[in-house]
Amino acid sequence: MDDFVIFAQSKEDIEAIYDILNHYLEDRGLELAKEKTRITHILEGFDFLGFNFRRYKTYDECIHLNKPSKDNIRSFKSKVAELCEQLHGNNVDELVGKLNSLIRDTANYWKPTAAKRIFAKMDDYIWHKINRFIKKTPST
Repeated sequence: MDDFVIFAQSKEDIEAIYDILNHYLEDRGLELAKEKTRITHILEGFDFLGFNFRRYKTYDECIHLNKPSKDNIRSFKSKVAELCEQLHGNNVDELVGKLNSLIRDTANYWKPTAAKRIFAKMDDYIWHKINRFIKKTPST
C-alpha cells in the first residue's frame, strides 16, 4: 500500500497528523513523498485511485459524491479509440467483442460511484466510434 487519504475536521488537525504519520512510516522504512502530498478541502474535491471525491452544497445540506476522475474517463476513451484504430478493417463483431470486455471491466470499476451521466456520455461516445468504424469499413 502506498496511496492513502486522511480526513480531519480542521486544517490544524490534519497538519498535526504529519508528525504522527512520519514517525509511523519511518518505523516501517517508508516516507511521505512531499511532491505527492497535499492538503485540500473536500469542497474542492480530490482525485484518488481513478475517482474524484467531492462534497457538493445543495439548497439545505451537503452531499458527498464519488465520480470517475477526468483522467480515468480520458483513459477509457483513449482505450476505446485505440481498439477502433487497431481493429480497423476487421469485422465489427470482433470490435464489439473486445469493446464489451473493456466496457464490462470499466462499468464494474465505476459501478459504486455516482456515474449515471458519465455512463450515458460514454455510451454515446462508443456508439459514435462504432458508427464511424462501420462507415470506414470497406463493403464487400
